[in-house]
Amino acid sequence: VIWIIYKIKMKTLLLLALLCSLALQQQVVLLASSTTNTIITFPTGLTVGSDNYHNAVGNQPNYLGNGAQWIWLPGGSSWPHGQTLTFQTQFYADCNGIANLTITADNTFSAALNGGAPMTGNDWMKKYTFTLNPLKCGVNILVINATNLNDNSPAALIFSVTQDQSTCYNCLTRLASFNRQTCQCECN
Repeated sequence: VIWIIYKIKMKTLLLLALLCSLALQQQVVLLASSTTNTIITFPTGLTVGSDNYHNAVGNQPNYLGNGAQWIWLPGGSSWPHGQTLTFQTQFYADCNGIANLTITADNTFSAALNGGAPMTGNDWMKKYTFTLNPLKCGVNILVINATNLNDNSPAALIFSVTQDQSTCYNCLTRLASFNRQTCQCECN
């Protein structure tokens, strides 16, 4: 009986420790897809619009749960089969380290951060999460190629970049402070 009580207490303590560590994480949204922070670089001359179909109530308007919007071309709800658009967005990070890209597209995508290796997906009903390591201090550039593979059907893209910043600005002494320009602790 004592052994069983001990095991239950240990499991409870482990569960509490896990919950506390999760609560201490400070997930910050560094970037959420929108019509104001993303441009289309190919083909040229096109503007980003909010996708009416995917953003409609009942069609997953808050799919990522963090303010990201489904984007594509403005107007209408269907685009040509095989249409590929190249989206680009720049965002600033003032904390070195790991970040996460959560993304999907109707239908396929290939994304690259700062010219790095491509991250791909081909199921618009699945949220893909990729580790961005390391995220550069300063300006980062995310390029996404998205392709619509269905005739006369909606096409859309949604993404966000998040980062746990719970340890970003912790300098070990009061004689130092975090400099967001260099992403380092520096003497005062």
